[in-house]
Amino acid sequence: MEDANSRFAKLRIYPSHTRENLKKKEILYVNVIRDAVVFAISAFDDLDESWFESLSPPVIRGALAWCKFKAKLTDGWVDLKLLQGEVIRSEIRAVNRGFNAIIEALVYATRLKQDPKLMEKIKCYAEIVEKCGGKREKEALMIMWRYLNAESGYSPPKSRAVGGVARIETETDDMLSDERRTEVDEV
Repeated sequence: MEDANSRFAKLRIYPSHTRENLKKKEILYVNVIRDAVVFAISAFDDLDESWFESLSPPVIRGALAWCKFKAKLTDGWVDLKLLQGEVIRSEIRAVNRGFNAIIEALVYATRLKQDPKLMEKIKCYAEIVEKCGGKREKEALMIMWRYLNAESGYSPPKSRAVGGVARIETETDDMLSDERRTEVDEV
């Protein structure tokens, strides 16, 4: 965004589920959230209706804000025009290196098929999550590893395995779509 007061923005968009959706429909809804688990699941799968406090507009439970954009996809870029939005909650939160690191790891994880060398960066950020993250960040990390294992056979480094994996897996099983749960359970 070049001008903070503008209703327009231009973003680079990599091959993704979002990009495929924009090819079909030129509307993009964005939720501003602070939940690492929601980021982890939505990086690889669609959230089911139970994750939303509203479906019209689609607002994820606990979202701080939401926006609706008109979106035009052109050669790997998307031009956005803000149509409407709302700040729902205001909160102040301290910087959390673990949260920032899981977001970075998830970005690289979604691009891993295009560039397997990104695994080294994922591992580096995963180490920060393990050292600095709270419960939700560590849970998100395990969700990421489960998806990567189901999709490509990647698993967490043995020396960095987080204790309580079975507990985390049980907590997140109900968050996964039935189709994705089957893929992950087969690991």
